[in-house]
Amino acid sequence: MPPKPPSARSPAADRPPSACLIYGEDDFLVARSARAIIDTICPPAEQVLGVEQVDGATETVDGAVAALRNCITAVRTPSFLGGRKVVWFRDVAFLKNDRLLKNEDVRRWLDELTGLVRDGLPAGQVLVLTAAEVDGRSAFIKAFKAAGRVIEHRRAEKSNEAAAQAEEIARAAFERLGVEADWAAVRELADRVGAEARTLAQEAEKLAAWAGERKRVEVEDVRRLTPATREAAGWALADAVVAGRAAPALRALRQLLEQSEDSIGLVSGLESRFRDLMILRDCADRGWVRKSGALAAWSDAPEAAAALSALGERDPRKLHPFRAGKLMDEASRFSPERLRAIRAAILDARERMVSGQAQPDLLLEFLVLRICGDHARPTTPA
Repeated sequence: MPPKPPSARSPAADRPPSACLIYGEDDFLVARSARAIIDTICPPAEQVLGVEQVDGATETVDGAVAALRNCITAVRTPSFLGGRKVVWFRDVAFLKNDRLLKNEDVRRWLDELTGLVRDGLPAGQVLVLTAAEVDGRSAFIKAFKAAGRVIEHRRAEKSNEAAAQAEEIARAAFERLGVEADWAAVRELADRVGAEARTLAQEAEKLAAWAGERKRVEVEDVRRLTPATREAAGWALADAVVAGRAAPALRALRQLLEQSEDSIGLVSGLESRFRDLMILRDCADRGWVRKSGALAAWSDAPEAAAALSALGERDPRKLHPFRAGKLMDEASRFSPERLRAIRAAILDARERMVSGQAQPDLLLEFLVLRICGDHARPTTPA
């Protein structure tokens, strides 16, 4: 049947499509999207007879052939009572497995399913397929794009995009739970958990239960009930130390120590941050890097390229421009002399830890307080 022109839009255009492909690395978001579409098509009370699931989690030839054959059979079989039926072909694991896709039998059954989607499913039948990976150039995904819908849950690669994605997931989680949360609470939860959708949803549920009849989550609730992940707490520690905020820095440090984080690893993380600041400050003073909006823009001068290439893995040009821009802002708060002095103090603390001269957690607390106290001194801007 030829598609209708854009001007001939009908109410059915807003309904879920008869074929929907949902894929991405975050299996929680993929499954949640599939469940939302299925619930829209077939209310939960009717799903015992109205939804049929086919398991695609196989990486063998025989398993892939059987899964494809079962899916096609399910799509072509009318529902038990003759009404609308949803087939959920879930966790399909072989759609980007070159070894399996080159097999003649797998290829034949996959082509048959592709043709079924492209030409239109039987009346009243809906296919929802979920997977972690799909070849974006394949005829299979093109059939879903042309005749149905494709939803991709892609993990953000840039730091600013990842932060925005985490905040959106947190906001949506509170909204689904019917709980009001202001921007500060949403951001605090995202900062503490990161963009891991499943953990964000679990923490939001915990906070909603805590809020109870109040139906509102405050930023202090998040701080009280949601522990930061080790990675987030590590960043929070370094961020707070660089900003000279002693109380948040000590809170992050004590949380990491309570989580049995290695003291040597923590002091090494601080040393790494201040070493990066020293490099960025020196590059800015030499005119090798400048800010372009929120991003770092590097000079193509030969002497800059030669010097920075010699740093190997510490070459700051390998940093994402947004991240490098943020580090430039942090570096501008310190004079070169103070950065060298702070890094020397960190290295001295690490040496004392290794030699067993003092208790590591006390050395770390003293080091944090010493660095934060240095912020009272005047700074030469970059």
